[in-house]
Amino acid sequence: MDGIYDSNPEKIELFLSQWKIETPSMVLSTSDYECLFLNQITSKRPVFDFAVVATSSFSHFEIASRLILCGVKHI
Repeated sequence: MDGIYDSNPEKIELFLSQWKIETPSMVLSTSDYECLFLNQITSKRPVFDFAVVATSSFSHFEIASRLILCGVKHI
């Protein structure tokens, strides 16, 4: 696992502790995901190969669409 993104940092910490996951290399709030998309587009090697978008319906489409545009093939 390379990254976890949530608008609430406390939820990230709770998730990590509940599942006994070592801190991934990227733990960011959703406000930082624009930077992630930019890195995915400009990188010669994709930042990641797949993504899981677990969010409410009003933001799910926007995030998933941007991931597709960035070249993520498996969502």
